[in-house]
Amino acid sequence: MKDRKTFITISSLLAAALIAAITMSAVWITGTYRERQEDFASAVESALLQARLSESRCRESGENGRHVIISRVIEDSLIKTYTYPADFSSLGIDEIADVTGMDFTRYGKEAKKIHGMDMPEDPVTGFITARFLLVFYNALDKMNIPRQEFRFTITSRPGNDTLYCDPGTIKNPIGFEIPLLAAGQSLTCHVEAENPEKMFLTQMSGIIISTSAIAIILCLSYIYLIRTVFRQKSLEEMRKDFTHNVTHELKTPIATARAATEALLEYSADEDRQKRQRYLSMMRDQLGILSDMVEKILDMSVQESDSFTIHPEKCRPKEILQDLCNGLRVKSPGILIEEDYPENDITITADSFHISNAIANILDNAAKYVSGEPHIRVILRENGKNILISIQDNGTGIPVSEKKRIFEKYYRIPTGNIQNVKGFGIGLYYSNLIVEKHGGSISVSPAGGGGSVFSIHLPCRMTEK
Repeated sequence: MKDRKTFITISSLLAAALIAAITMSAVWITGTYRERQEDFASAVESALLQARLSESRCRESGENGRHVIISRVIEDSLIKTYTYPADFSSLGIDEIADVTGMDFTRYGKEAKKIHGMDMPEDPVTGFITARFLLVFYNALDKMNIPRQEFRFTITSRPGNDTLYCDPGTIKNPIGFEIPLLAAGQSLTCHVEAENPEKMFLTQMSGIIISTSAIAIILCLSYIYLIRTVFRQKSLEEMRKDFTHNVTHELKTPIATARAATEALLEYSADEDRQKRQRYLSMMRDQLGILSDMVEKILDMSVQESDSFTIHPEKCRPKEILQDLCNGLRVKSPGILIEEDYPENDITITADSFHISNAIANILDNAAKYVSGEPHIRVILRENGKNILISIQDNGTGIPVSEKKRIFEKYYRIPTGNIQNVKGFGIGLYYSNLIVEKHGGSISVSPAGGGGSVFSIHLPCRMTEK
């Protein structure tokens, strides 16, 4: 009980720590994503403020129509120089000092487009739209903001007239707005920018994928650990059941042999020849049962070791099945066995001794795990390079939840109303082990009308495993 509480406490703490780590990672990634969005919004707002200030200074200088902007745009790895207005060479020495140079790498396309505008400034307000846009894009370039689509709309109040508007629409926009003053009128610049969420997710894909991979590995490791612990617990329970079964099985032959021995020693049974023969035969039979039990347990230990090998030879599965069925009829006279074999003789390469024992275990179970008279049907078929051995019984059947466990070592299905069914839970485990070593497979399915069908697939030719 104490170990169980300790295990529950430790597993709960590990689960809590795992959940906390995943949650913190998710919070950190979400926070980083939001910070990048905020940085982008801050950069756009800063660029708008710089553009407003530059445009205002340029306009207030009184050289609106003659102010010169020189910009260098990188196109196809080549630097091209654009001037605005084109006749800046006619400027005087005083005016040349106001020439502004701008370099564009990311927003070169936008700068080139602005140089092609027809109107350098608005005739009503004196607002220099080209200057405003160039400074805005140049500021983004200097802040290393990846290229995004922007759409500008500049309106004046009162009247809400549109002074400038970029064509087209943006599918997933985020909006910014900044007030502008020009010639005593109130101007408003509204900017729509393409939401950079896809770009941010792409940039963070390495972090997201690596963090998710680590989280998945940790979760799978935790699940594997828990499953391993529970499996060990199940194995421990099966070991206890096995010990109980062995103890129970040993008691009967030991008690019988001891009673027969006491009868010979204490009650002068040896004077009666018939009684002495009967008691000695009883002792011999019980000692034979004990020997078989020990042999089975020792065989399982040997078969599980790496040194265990099978010795394939040519054998006829039809003869093996006939011998096993005849032996079962002698052992259980009331049993009904139907045999269905093909007319042609089938030969395979297999270890006849172990294959016989593997099939015998299934036939014995079919005879034991039944409430009435056993009715067994044995079918042999050849399918190309494989053979199929089908053993159908009229027993109580195997629950779906137990189908995968019946081949586990020491595992036994509760027999319900069927009593005194002896065994250690190693028969089907042994059968499955032998069939797999022959390169085959064994499965179980429900039979029509009750019972089960065990299907054994074996290759006609095999390579020793």
